[in-house]
Amino acid sequence: MSRYPRAAKLNTILDVANCYVADLGAPALADNDKYVVSTVMKNATYTLANSGLPGDGLARNVTVKRTVVATGADTPGKITVTGIDLDGLTITEEIIPGADTVVVPGVKAFKQVTSVVGSLWTVQGGNDTIEVGFGTRIGLPRAIRSYPPVAAATQLFLAYLGTVSVAPVVTWDVDELCKNTVDCSSGTYNGTKRLMAFIAR
Repeated sequence: MSRYPRAAKLNTILDVANCYVADLGAPALADNDKYVVSTVMKNATYTLANSGLPGDGLARNVTVKRTVVATGADTPGKITVTGIDLDGLTITEEIIPGADTVVVPGVKAFKQVTSVVGSLWTVQGGNDTIEVGFGTRIGLPRAIRSYPPVAAATQLFLAYLGTVSVAPVVTWDVDELCKNTVDCSSGTYNGTKRLMAFIAR
């Protein structure tokens, strides 16, 4: 007989098929004009800056910021963004510019933006300007979504930015990979703190 008392048996199981850890890199601070530097709104293709890359190697959502420059706000129309997602697939998103200086975030995560096109814009009293950049949502890799299957109602999602636990804002989509994102900007992105995501189901 053992000289040590037998420990109580606990119903604890490490099920690796239902756990996932992702190193999401070091997100850069959101940048409102990373892809299109402030320029006059137009119904045409805008010139891309920085090769349409966010610069931190991550897939980020796109943002649009409009500035009203004269009395009589223009009709802003829409901005159509085309690019590629984490799988290298072509994706497109339409974003309606908001009121003066309001930053409107898209919901899809672009690894790279390849085209930004304005349409349905009309001038009223002067040419409003537009900026296109990236926001605080980070695209999640396919493995998080598909292995094991995502069930938003039953999952546990934890995140660390650097060494600090942050409250993640997670968006899931069962059909489009590019809409699976996490926002941990409450911990302040700075391009050096690594974002680690832990998911248990």
